[in-house]
Amino acid sequence: MVEGLEKAGTNPTHASVIKALRGITSYNADGLLPVTNDYATDFGKDPAKSCGWYMIAEKNGFVPSSSQPWCGTDISGTSTASSS
Repeated sequence: MVEGLEKAGTNPTHASVIKALRGITSYNADGLLPVTNDYATDFGKDPAKSCGWYMIAEKNGFVPSSSQPWCGTDISGTSTASSS
């Protein structure tokens, strides 16, 4: 959302934010997300799988809880995800 607001200009409107978001074709939160989102084609769709890394706070900083992201899927029997 912040990316869309920044790209929408100094006086963003609902329409300009949506237009700006749909122009983002490769977003991964500067490498924080394990997948890249293309809002030109995926805007408003629920991804079939959501992944993320979880961090553990330790005395000298944060460390990943795993070397692989934790991934989830939609609840069986629901139809909110779309792969097209």
